[in-house]
Amino acid sequence: MRVKNSLLIILLGFCLFSCDDILEEDISDNRVIAIRPTMDEEILGETVKFQWQKINGADHYRIQVFNTERSNTLMLDSLVSSREFLYNLSPGSYSWQIRGENNAYQTVYNYPIDFTVVYSEDLDGQSVILSTPTNNFYTNSTSIVYSWQKLSAAESYELQLDKELNGIETVYIEPDIALNNVSPQQNIYTEDAKYIWKVKAINSFSETDFSERILFLDRETPPLPSLLSPEDEEVFNDSQISFSWDLNQDNGNVNSDRYSVIQVSSDEDFTVIMEEEEVQNEQIDFSFSTAGQYYWRVKVEDIAGNNSGYSESQYFVIN
Repeated sequence: MRVKNSLLIILLGFCLFSCDDILEEDISDNRVIAIRPTMDEEILGETVKFQWQKINGADHYRIQVFNTERSNTLMLDSLVSSREFLYNLSPGSYSWQIRGENNAYQTVYNYPIDFTVVYSEDLDGQSVILSTPTNNFYTNSTSIVYSWQKLSAAESYELQLDKELNGIETVYIEPDIALNNVSPQQNIYTEDAKYIWKVKAINSFSETDFSERILFLDRETPPLPSLLSPEDEEVFNDSQISFSWDLNQDNGNVNSDRYSVIQVSSDEDFTVIMEEEEVQNEQIDFSFSTAGQYYWRVKVEDIAGNNSGYSESQYFVIN
């Protein structure tokens, strides 16, 4: 029996330290095949499209770009999940490399590939690379700064903002932007909704297509949660207590993902917090080592930054 128990302990310990390795495919002997830019390719215009072949077992890819005119200064080190990546680079000479990664392993980098970016006044085929806000960004603030990477051939930029709520409506256009950022007046955001923001670069004889991203404006306060279990004044003979509650229906135009914060205290004013946990679902278990009377409450927050405040507390007793 002792032998069996020892083997079980060894196996559990092995899994504890090595389960990621077991679940993930070992890709360390593989190499990502780069598609473009190719060796010594000249790219007209500043928008570089990096492409590579898929590696089985890789969850994402790390791309690095170096400026070979500046002692191989690292210009880009980015982790992406797709098999292509757009980035704007100033005219000059560069090299790039790529590797695949998962949670446990990574391939070796491919051999560095040299390429050159050549200035072009023609903006057709170039792209405005958007910086902030990130795509699918949730916020409860109307003080929003839109920013993007500059293009050398651009004389100005244009921002367009569309609202998608029971159809798509253009609610704002700002032309002739000289900088690479703009913060529209807050009163243009008349409703909580999905907004699509678009930017294009313009000069006297050409322009890029619009680059676009999505943001969600959600200013609706989540409803107070309803406490379900333990019920108020419930008595237990067990030290492990299961807590559950109902988030209730969010009736706003935008339903941001919500999470809960539960607190358990030994006093009704919650001056001594015994347990505090951020919970993604609507239940959690806690164990208590001491008998007594305990109070609990829950608040709801969402990823846009809204907060319900804490519910009224309830108490339970552990004998």
